[in-house]
Amino acid sequence: MCPNSDNPTEGRWLHGSSNQCIYITTISPTTASVTEVAELHLTIPQLPIRSSYSCVFLDLNWSSPAEIWYFGARCVSPDFKRLGMSLGTEGFRTVTLALNSSETGKLFVTKSFTFYNCSNFKSCSQCTASAFDCHWCVYDNGCYHDTMACQSNIIAGISSTKPGRKGAVHCPRIDTKQTEAIYLPVGVPKMVLLKGYNFPQLKANLPSYKCVVNTGSAVYQATAKLLDDRHITCSMPEMYYSDNQGILAADLSVYWGDDFYLESSKGLVALLYKCDVLANEECSLCMNLNYTRSYLECYWCDGRCSYMNRCDRQTIASCPAPQILNVWPLSGPIQGGTNVTIDGRNLGSKFEDIQDAVFIANVQCKPFKELYSPSRRIVCQTQWRGQIYSGPVEIRLTNGAPVKSSEVFHYRSPLIEEIEPENGPMAGGSRITIKGQDLNTGGQLKAVLGDAPCIVDRETLTPTSVVCQTTRVWRAEPKSPIQVFFDGARITLDRDFIFREDPIITDIHPLATIREGGRMLTIRGTNLGYIQQPEMFAFVPMEGGEFYPTESTTCKVINLEEIRCPSPPLDPVDNPTSTIIRSRRRRHTQAHTITEVIHRLRNHHQRSARSLSHSEEGLLRRSLRSVAAADVEKSRASASDQKLLRVKRVEPINQAQLGFIMDGVLTLRNLSAVAGLEASLKYYPNPRVYNFSESDSIKVFKGEMLIIEGVDLTLAADKADVKVWVGSEPCNVTLFSPSQIACDPPPSQPAGIDVQGNSDSKVLPLVVVKVNNMRYTVGRVEYDVPETFSFPTEAIAGIAAGGGFLLLVIILILIIYRRQSTRAERIYHKLQIQLDNLESNVRNECKQAFAELQTDMTDLTGDLVSSGIPFWDYHTYTFKVLFPGLTNHVILHPPMQKNGSFRFSDQGLQLFHQLLNKKIFLLTFIRCLESQRTFTIRDRANVASLLMIIYQNNLEYVTDILKALLVDLVQKSVAGRHPKLMLRRSESVVEKLLTNWLSLCLYKHLKEHAGASLFMLYKAIKLQVEKGPVDAVTGDARYSLSEDRLLREKIEPRSLTLNVEHGVEVVQLRVLDCDTIMQCKEKILDHLFKNIPYSQRPCMEDLELEWRNGPTGPLTLNDEDIASYNKDGWRRLNTLSFYKVHDGAFMSLLHRQHTYKTLNGTLDHALLMSMASQYPMKTDSDNNTRIWHLAKHDDGHVRDGGVKMISEIFLTRLLSTKGTLQKYVDDLFKTVLAAGNVPPIVKFLFDFLDQEAVRYGISDPEVVHTWKCNSLPLRFWVNIMKNPDFVFDINKPLIVDSCLSVVGQTFMDSCSTSEHRLGKDSPSNKLLFAKDIVHYRKLVEKYFSEIRDTPPISDQDISTYLADVSRMCSGKFYISSALRELYSFASKFSNELLEDLEQDNQANAQQMSAKLGHVITAMEGPSARMAYV
Repeated sequence: MCPNSDNPTEGRWLHGSSNQCIYITTISPTTASVTEVAELHLTIPQLPIRSSYSCVFLDLNWSSPAEIWYFGARCVSPDFKRLGMSLGTEGFRTVTLALNSSETGKLFVTKSFTFYNCSNFKSCSQCTASAFDCHWCVYDNGCYHDTMACQSNIIAGISSTKPGRKGAVHCPRIDTKQTEAIYLPVGVPKMVLLKGYNFPQLKANLPSYKCVVNTGSAVYQATAKLLDDRHITCSMPEMYYSDNQGILAADLSVYWGDDFYLESSKGLVALLYKCDVLANEECSLCMNLNYTRSYLECYWCDGRCSYMNRCDRQTIASCPAPQILNVWPLSGPIQGGTNVTIDGRNLGSKFEDIQDAVFIANVQCKPFKELYSPSRRIVCQTQWRGQIYSGPVEIRLTNGAPVKSSEVFHYRSPLIEEIEPENGPMAGGSRITIKGQDLNTGGQLKAVLGDAPCIVDRETLTPTSVVCQTTRVWRAEPKSPIQVFFDGARITLDRDFIFREDPIITDIHPLATIREGGRMLTIRGTNLGYIQQPEMFAFVPMEGGEFYPTESTTCKVINLEEIRCPSPPLDPVDNPTSTIIRSRRRRHTQAHTITEVIHRLRNHHQRSARSLSHSEEGLLRRSLRSVAAADVEKSRASASDQKLLRVKRVEPINQAQLGFIMDGVLTLRNLSAVAGLEASLKYYPNPRVYNFSESDSIKVFKGEMLIIEGVDLTLAADKADVKVWVGSEPCNVTLFSPSQIACDPPPSQPAGIDVQGNSDSKVLPLVVVKVNNMRYTVGRVEYDVPETFSFPTEAIAGIAAGGGFLLLVIILILIIYRRQSTRAERIYHKLQIQLDNLESNVRNECKQAFAELQTDMTDLTGDLVSSGIPFWDYHTYTFKVLFPGLTNHVILHPPMQKNGSFRFSDQGLQLFHQLLNKKIFLLTFIRCLESQRTFTIRDRANVASLLMIIYQNNLEYVTDILKALLVDLVQKSVAGRHPKLMLRRSESVVEKLLTNWLSLCLYKHLKEHAGASLFMLYKAIKLQVEKGPVDAVTGDARYSLSEDRLLREKIEPRSLTLNVEHGVEVVQLRVLDCDTIMQCKEKILDHLFKNIPYSQRPCMEDLELEWRNGPTGPLTLNDEDIASYNKDGWRRLNTLSFYKVHDGAFMSLLHRQHTYKTLNGTLDHALLMSMASQYPMKTDSDNNTRIWHLAKHDDGHVRDGGVKMISEIFLTRLLSTKGTLQKYVDDLFKTVLAAGNVPPIVKFLFDFLDQEAVRYGISDPEVVHTWKCNSLPLRFWVNIMKNPDFVFDINKPLIVDSCLSVVGQTFMDSCSTSEHRLGKDSPSNKLLFAKDIVHYRKLVEKYFSEIRDTPPISDQDISTYLADVSRMCSGKFYISSALRELYSFASKFSNELLEDLEQDNQANAQQMSAKLGHVITAMEGPSARMAYV
């Protein structure tokens, strides 16, 4: 069968010989251009001629009929232009050409065919080097298949059969090898010569050549001139770049004609450079540039490194004197040989300058040429001094005076006095302390014991001692002398260090312990006493050959042949799953497990300041493999016999192989290969000790033995392993059985321990039992000690005297009671009259409240004018949210100059901004600030707001930072006692940053969805409050949701309709006769300018209210004037009723004049403005007069007959207001808790909290619920509900603010999962919405559930949303001012921040501390720089 057959079971006859299948041998032509329709000839041997065929181009989804020709079939290629097909940007595409048989309808032969599009080759080299029939038209700057329309100068492709120039060698191009490196000094024009080939001559109608330099931040164009076909010159203009780097590689491009790009053999680069940056503003470095890179033409003049043409030859001066900043080391042996590193500035410009110029303590120091760094560093070697001496480091340059260091170098003669210990195993690993004098001499220290190296631990180096660790030797023998090399100078001590035979263990007992360990095991053997700090651990076998090492325990050396070690606990301290390796693949498991064990043993060594050598690791690996192999075989046999399912751990694990860490002796790490030694430790379940069975676990001790009950006590413990304490005194154990412990307690009851840990005889002593590592508190004991009592005669006399005194007191009380009862009857009649009056007042008030409740439950929709919602723009909204309560801030202004200069430089701010863009730095910066005690809560809020201003246009970066900080916060919260409290407060930067992030990201959601409901609620509250009287001084109102702002006065206001003249029309509105003049003006402005935002309305203080038809003509009304009511130090604000304004009065608002006509004549304007400025103050500073409106704020509610009114009877007004506003509160909550239009960031935040809960294994759903409530509702919605003026351009009176606070508190209570018991003593604000909260709580739960069930948000969707929000940034804030403000915190805590950066490995790898030092230098000047060099 042929391979093209779809079904091998079906055959088909072939035409001709049957030993060969039909296939396409060739296609002519082999390729075709998309710009032409070509006839294709397919050579197909043995093709049946009686069938009809068609050519099918599979990848193009197109076919054409095929004709039979002598050698096969022929068809045409598709017309790409007519069919609208294209190769896209590809130069060519290979497709599959198949032949379809009309008889079978199958594609039975196929072959690849290539189409090409010359116009997709964009350069001459690509075009002419292609394998297709393409040609480059130079003056058309394009690649064509058909050159009929081309102008002259055509370069044919290498595959073309046409005569003429062929190949890329004829293409116009710049040769970067011939063209010399192009260096352009900043700010200096320069001529550049470019070399190449075949540069075209320009025709008359074509523009000239031009050079374009792209620095990345700017593009510069330069005129160019064609010298000949191989040379072009560019007249480069002055160019600049802002980056603080010495050389900037900028792209250089050459264009000719109609912006035709002139290609180059490689990327053409122009190197812009700054002399001062290359020299780092150092003279010697600048001079060094003359020697090493003279082509840059940098010279030192006028105190800086500048380009040649910036310097006058007369002003080029020599360098200033060198500066020595640091010298290390500051000591060395008198024999010399110490390599001393000298860091500084202007330390010569070339090696010849300092070759013979360095002296240390008046002895020449030979510099190393290969280690010399011009101007910056000299490394030299001290010479023979011969005696102890001290002196400075001195540099004597030929062109200046000698310079000495402030630090002194000391030539010393170290001395070795003794070593400790003097014995150790020949396996090495012993830590030897070498004692002497001046041991911290020099820079390099090496110790040798005889011929055995001893590795020095430089961290232990002090002037009198140093510690080294012995290495392995091959014979047990003494080694001497003790040698220490100080920079090559040898100091010896003629004393032996004896390498002993490695210790051998011959016996371990007992070999049973409890799971918690702690049983003292006795280990016997030889040479055990030579080990400094022996440790013991165990390998715990697992199913399938798996095992993990336990934590090691420290042993105590008894003598050379005996040590005692507490048994290690069976369960590891760390999570077992982190060290248990499953052996699905045996080799991989063994290798991984052995590596894990070695890693744990390394940790043990690090704690004991020892290390494993490579040879020791190899030996340990071989020994551990034997343990692993034995455990694997044992596991296989157990699995096959018992056919148990494989689990992660065997419960219980009852046997483990012991191992010992004894310096470098690796043979004791695995004792399984020691013949005749039993080293398997059996683990038994922990014993159980029961509490005393008496009440409250208090046992009364009557002098017998103290019996303690338990189970499995003697499985792995004996009498010596048991300790019992009564209080702080021991109880001697006399009996120890599997179920009982008996002991003799102290003869007298010991003192107990109080909560502070102090001894207290009044507290019953605790009984504590300790079995190995297990500690049990079984109860308390109370001694039953009989006492004898005697009744003395003096006591009898005292009792008699007391009885007589008590009798006299009783008689006196009876007399007083008689007199008081008579007086009480008189008071009772008086109180009865007062209670009758009070009952009458309460009855009237309740009737009025009931009437209000029935009549005021109206829909306010008719009063809410659809005047459009006055949203703040995004810029104003951002400022109000980030800086609440402020109207001015530094970010609203450009940086201010002080004493003619800026406080911080622009360059420093740019560097600081770049540093903030590094995630690791910004995270470390925030964490460092959080850890400072002087970093206040206000500072935290300010930092979070400044960060949002700086990265307002890059919220994706803020999100990344916020996520990292939230991970830290979750970890800290979970580790605490109350994880629910996370995000409850705003005491950290991350919490404030989360609030700001949500506020900015949800602005669009507010404007499009929730804002309308919030605005309707605000308007409804304002209209409802203004229906009744509002105290202008205290802010209390009759209609309120807040009990604190409830007007508790019985006031009956009268409604007035005023006719207000506004332009040419008269507008009517309703006011109350108890309104002050200012309140009346406010209502008039609200009515006249209801369609205008509040900030664009006229100011009330600039307007005056005039009664047009007053009793004596036009009358100006004011809150205070000389006719105001004054009595007993109180002055009442004037109201409409005070002026006797009648219903239907005509009013007008006028701009203030200099004088005003009042009821009592004319007043001076200045006096009235003074009074207006004091309103609404409660006290007049001139005469100590207090001001009131509806109620005197410190007055009791006293009414008829002197009876004090009960203020609680007015609480029904709260219910009336709540019923009126209920609809708008419901609408707001439903809109906020609607999951149908949730922004992506809410889903992103909630999913993150869910993931963190799963990550930390938090199964309590209330914790995650509380996190979500504390994040979105508490941090955003409650803030917006309480402060709608953040979102809208409105006025928020005090009473409206109080009502909105109640709504916000209700929303918070709805998010809480805890049930609050409410009663008559509960706050009225909670009682008001008690029944509604149940319904709201269900909405919250449904909201969270629906968000959790929605599909996850992809990272791309989140990035798109954040990018959209970032684009809303208006750029009206001054980022430089925000950076200056933020840098003040970095400057304040610079030392702490530098320490944190140096301690962080990742930050250290990126040299963050050094970069911060550069920032501080640039910001605060060279003096600050010196501190950070």
